Amino acid sequence: MPDDTSTYVQLAHTILQETEQQIPTLRNPECRPIFLLHPQPTSKVCLFFHGFTAAPFQFASLAKILFKAGYNVLVPLLPGHGLQGDWGPFNPPPLPTQASTYEDFAQHWLQRARSLGQKIVTGGLSGGGTLAAWLALEHPRAIDKTILFAPYFSSSDRILDPLTRLINRYQEWLRPSHTEHAAFQPPGYKGFEVSALQVFLDMGRDVLRRSQYEDTASLFIISSASDRDHDPSLSDPTLDPSDHRLFFDRILRYQPHTWLLCFDQVHDIPHAMLTPEEDNPNIFMLMRVAKGYIESDLTWNEVAEIGHRMARGQVFPAAVQQLGFSQRVSPDMPTVMTLMDKRQFLDLRQQQRVLR
Repeated sequence: MPDDTSTYVQLAHTILQETEQQIPTLRNPECRPIFLLHPQPTSKVCLFFHGFTAAPFQFASLAKILFKAGYNVLVPLLPGHGLQGDWGPFNPPPLPTQASTYEDFAQHWLQRARSLGQKIVTGGLSGGGTLAAWLALEHPRAIDKTILFAPYFSSSDRILDPLTRLINRYQEWLRPSHTEHAAFQPPGYKGFEVSALQVFLDMGRDVLRRSQYEDTASLFIISSASDRDHDPSLSDPTLDPSDHRLFFDRILRYQPHTWLLCFDQVHDIPHAMLTPEEDNPNIFMLMRVAKGYIESDLTWNEVAEIGHRMARGQVFPAAVQQLGFSQRVSPDMPTVMTLMDKRQFLDLRQQQRVLR
């Protein structure tokens, strides 16, 4: 965090001024970046990346909650996104086709975040989650925590992935037609050239590869088994909860503060899980889950110990008190534990007994 308050105020003013200059070029007011900055320096900063072809509106609700909790919040507009134009099959939107464009962008904003505070929380949704995972591997010491909402990984070549290497065609997203929000049209782009999506698939594959042998910042991966039902156009190649489990298992060997939460189909959490308009009545529950992780300080083994005790009938307050974790858990941590599948913790305890 900058020592000089005037330096902080100047940087905040510069960021907000850049936003105003960007607005006339945008296709929709909701495509504008979200920068919620306190008038005085704060030690806590959140930097989030929105999804592929989407815009910062995806983080609007979470940004407000974290700002109220004392964080500065930065949700910049990804390169080539949200711009005015008559985009379509014969004039595709100007999305980057080189990973370096996104990587340079992410590092630029991390540097800015570090100028606004000391405790840096990063994160992203979908393709933005892939970018956040890459950044956490690049700068494991500069980032305090990273939260990944349904990131693209693509651990193997399936269906869309090999086609993108052969045919650079335009594709539009399929929208669910069975929901009360079916008429909702997201402010981002309706379609894309598949070479632009390939950037994130390649980045995700690289992230999975690096996770086998590199350290990273503390991570929380939030996945949903309902992804494929909500985005059938990308079912197999990009939205595979097993990729999230693989990434978690690999990262956990190096980073004990890594967590994983995979919602089952009963919760029916859509891929765009942070966007209330996209048929997600559980939006505020997800906000509490995110806040519970950000404001807690527990390893996965400690989370598992709480979960094991709760699976055996102990209530959350008693469990954390007996374990001596009371000062290290967020008031929102009970929501996280309620949603965790307790069977995994019983299975983990059984495996540990076998190994002994």
